[in-house]
Amino acid sequence: MHKQNWKDVVELSGITAILVGLVFVYLEIQQNGIVARASLASGTSDQIDSIYQQLSDPQFSGVYSKSLQSPQNLTDSERMQLNGFFSRFMPMFGRERILYRLGLWESPDEITRTFAPTFFADGYGSVWWSVRKETVTPDMVLAIDSAIAAPIERAQIGLAEFDEQILQRLVE
Repeated sequence: MHKQNWKDVVELSGITAILVGLVFVYLEIQQNGIVARASLASGTSDQIDSIYQQLSDPQFSGVYSKSLQSPQNLTDSERMQLNGFFSRFMPMFGRERILYRLGLWESPDEITRTFAPTFFADGYGSVWWSVRKETVTPDMVLAIDSAIAAPIERAQIGLAEFDEQILQRLVE
């Protein structure tokens, strides 16, 4: 082979190696995105599970029930518990929107549409949200207010409505 032919072969090999490297980097980035989404989904699931565990605590469930039935009669301590409980949703709602913008989440407000009507539509939660909304971004306010105002899907009924349905069926 001539020197020129060897030079062409080496250049072609180098270009091929660069292209293979770029394909490999692309596949790695895709794989990392999948792992990141799975990790985020798992963290969100853990957070949601923690919220429901708190609701099942006998002491807190009594406070939450009171917040729906007679919020004006809540003590300072009960309001503090509820403020902490409701505050847990804000980072979760905000993170969901940020991750959507980064392409790591499928919907900008799926979690918001699920939980906002459940916890912020009535009782102390609705009053808490009416005050809290003054401190969050306009797009977050719009997402939460839209979720609260939207017709509630069967799978998204609030806890009070869910409890009423259970009691009604027990009586039947």
